Amino acid sequence: WLHAQELGGRGVPHFLISARCLHEDRRMGPRRSHNAAASQPQPTAPIVSQRLCDLLLSFPAAILGGVQWQVLVRKYEERHSTRLDLRELGYSTPLAAATALLWDVVRVLDKEDTDNPVVGIEDVVALTPQPGLLGSWPSLYSVLCDLVITNGRAIDNADEAGPRCLFVSQLRPLMERHWDANFDESALGFLNEEGSFLKLKKM
Repeated sequence: WLHAQELGGRGVPHFLISARCLHEDRRMGPRRSHNAAASQPQPTAPIVSQRLCDLLLSFPAAILGGVQWQVLVRKYEERHSTRLDLRELGYSTPLAAATALLWDVVRVLDKEDTDNPVVGIEDVVALTPQPGLLGSWPSLYSVLCDLVITNGRAIDNADEAGPRCLFVSQLRPLMERHWDANFDESALGFLNEEGSFLKLKKM
C-alpha cells in the first residue's frame, strides 16, 4: 500500500529510501583509460553546461545535502570520456565554473572550498518533471501524492478527508498517464552522493 499520510512527510520520500536498491558498481558506460578520455576533444561551453545539468539531476542528493563538485566532474568524465578542462573554458576555479555552467539550475550549498564546492539544484527545478532523472524526485513525489488522493480509497472507512491508500500494482498505468508515457520503474536508477549508480528494484 501507499498511504497518503506517509507521502505527506518531508525529506527523501519513503519509496526512494526503502526501495531495496541493487547496487551496480559499474560505470555508466564502458570504462576508458585516463589517456583515452583525455584524447577526446573538449566540447563547447553550452554542451558542457547541458551535460553537467543533466548529470546533476541524476543525483537525488542534489535537492538535499548537495553534491561535491569533484564527484560531479568525475562522473562527467566517465560518462562522456573526456576531461573537463576548466581553464580552456575560461574559468579560474571550480566555484566559478559551477556558478556559470550550472547557472540555470544550481544553488551553491557550500563555497568554502573553491576547488570543491557543494552544489545542488534550485527548488523550482526539482519540482519540474524530468522523467528518468531522479534529482527531480520532489515532482515525482508530488505526483504520487496526488495519485493516492485522487485514485486511492479511504482506510478503515475514514471520511473523505482521512488517510487514503493505493495498491502499488495500480501505479504503473497511472504513472504512464500522469508522469511519463514510457514510465518503467525497472529502468529507473540514480547516483548516490559518492557517484555510485543504484538501480531501483521493480515494484
